[in-house]
Amino acid sequence: MIVLDAEGKQLDELDVTAELSLDDGSKPVTGFAEPLITVAVLPDGSVFVSVYHRYQKKQYYFMYQHKHEAKGIKEGKILASPLSREIDDIKCTKLNFPVKSFYSEKTGTCTTFYRQGYCVTVNAKTMESSWERIIEADLGAMYLLFDAALVTRSSSSILFFQIDPETGLW
Repeated sequence: MIVLDAEGKQLDELDVTAELSLDDGSKPVTGFAEPLITVAVLPDGSVFVSVYHRYQKKQYYFMYQHKHEAKGIKEGKILASPLSREIDDIKCTKLNFPVKSFYSEKTGTCTTFYRQGYCVTVNAKTMESSWERIIEADLGAMYLLFDAALVTRSSSSILFFQIDPETGLW
């Protein structure tokens, strides 16, 4: 993972595979440009890093504070021990991969959305996580609107999701 500033200058670099001691058995799906790692930048500049292992059906995640000489941060560091969350559903296949991760100031969570309609939501402070299947369709390009509404493409449709205020689920 390479961290760049707004002008494209490299601030930091982290070998995520080595940090997590992952094997190289989980490679991106042939024919899809999406890597198996997504990030979301929080307002304080820390980075939520989400790495997916397709064969284990497991998301590894952690918060990272990158090196930033101008701010006096001389060395990048993982802020807490990396954690993991398995997507324990027989319908989740090795063709699943993360599409995008978002941070919501409204909920204080980082959510990673997956191609096969799953999402893993992580509380940015406690790092507790949960997963759910929001739809039984493939998800594509997506945007988070107003920190509470997801707009995504699915085949020939545009789908809208929002967080249920009672359950906190999509």
